[in-house]
Amino acid sequence: MDTFGVGSLNVNGAREERKRALIFQTAKIKHIDVLFLQETHSDVFNETDWRKEWEGEVILSHNTSLSGGVGFLLSKSFSPVSLEVEHFINGRQRKGDFSSLRQWWDHGKTQIRLLCQQHTLNVTQDIIRSMKDLESDIVELETISETTGDRGYIEILKEKKMALANLLDVKVQGALVRSRFLNTNEMDAPTSFFFGLEKKNGQRRVIHSLLSDTGQEITEPSQIRRRAVSFYSNLYTSEYEEGETLSEGFCNELPQVSEETNSLLEGPLTIQELQTALQGMQGRRAPGIDGLSVEFYKAYWDVLSHDLLDVFNEK
Repeated sequence: MDTFGVGSLNVNGAREERKRALIFQTAKIKHIDVLFLQETHSDVFNETDWRKEWEGEVILSHNTSLSGGVGFLLSKSFSPVSLEVEHFINGRQRKGDFSSLRQWWDHGKTQIRLLCQQHTLNVTQDIIRSMKDLESDIVELETISETTGDRGYIEILKEKKMALANLLDVKVQGALVRSRFLNTNEMDAPTSFFFGLEKKNGQRRVIHSLLSDTGQEITEPSQIRRRAVSFYSNLYTSEYEEGETLSEGFCNELPQVSEETNSLLEGPLTIQELQTALQGMQGRRAPGIDGLSVEFYKAYWDVLSHDLLDVFNEK
């Protein structure tokens, strides 16, 4: 999000559900991402209602003898992030601790992957919790709207159903990427079977056994890794023998690029070349072996670009 809307409102008490609904609706209509509230008259008893009814984050300071209560609402599309610049600086200052920039970069990617996995876990838990709250609200609102016929409750019910559908779509898209399906048209509606594809495809990517050079089956993970390394090391061992006469005869008639083109090809990479290559990569694919997706590099290109350039240009 490059820009966000901020508002301030003296609500003069918001103990009633209908009044809170009007406040929430106003924030949505005005596209307010951060709404500061005064005179909320909130307390420990209705704080839960605030959190259930507002789709984003609610932070309240309750009514006291000195204050009528204040708080602010954060929209669900607004994700405040606090970053300590020192963390990034310390990481860059550790380049000298490694034998090469490539080794430093691989270590950094591991740390980034672990951080992203923890963040994903937290977000997933928040989504699941929000879905459960929305499901409870929908059941309650359906009962109220059927018995009263109040248009206000019916509108709130529609919004809750839409919010639940959006959260389900987020969950579905994550499962699609991890299970390597391109879109939901290739599968049935999201069911337990659908989400089970992620686990099933993950198992398919695991090597369960290999044959040793003597034909014996190996099932121990550490032995499988050693066997794979040994096999491919032998497979790609060079059998080339230097032969000056043969080399001259083969290369003598081959076309050659100009000195200018050769200098350009052998010159260091530029930021623009890396960015062009990155923008040409297709997104919404499962991450590579480093666990970082194309979208990650695009989102944090301003932070990572110069470090990545140094790694590629290292001799």
